[in-house]
Amino acid sequence: MPTSVAILRVIHILNAVLMAWPIYALVMVNQRLRLGPPLGDRVDIFMENTIKNRTIPCLIFQLTALVSGLALILASNQSLSVIFSNTALAVKFGLLLVVMGLLAMVHFNLQPRIDSLFASGQPPLCI
Repeated sequence: MPTSVAILRVIHILNAVLMAWPIYALVMVNQRLRLGPPLGDRVDIFMENTIKNRTIPCLIFQLTALVSGLALILASNQSLSVIFSNTALAVKFGLLLVVMGLLAMVHFNLQPRIDSLFASGQPPLCI
């Protein structure tokens, strides 16, 4: 195995491990609901800010996974069309694009609207 492929594998696997932190952060927030009121104390604000401020690094991790995965394919002397002929790669590629799209939508569209609602002091509309 060439050294470049080995280095790319290490980068790709390490990146996948580092991408797992948002799952644990969401578990932490979901467990917070079990404690009940009062919500909005300093710990809640700390947890929310921690998660909210890690969006860009999470997008960078996802882009790194995409680039290193594509580089692994090319370094293995295969064409990028293998993504669509290999079911496992196609599913991983599709899920990565969906997760990246959802995270970008939340960060650039939904979160600013939520922040502006909190800043205005108006109660949210219940539908």
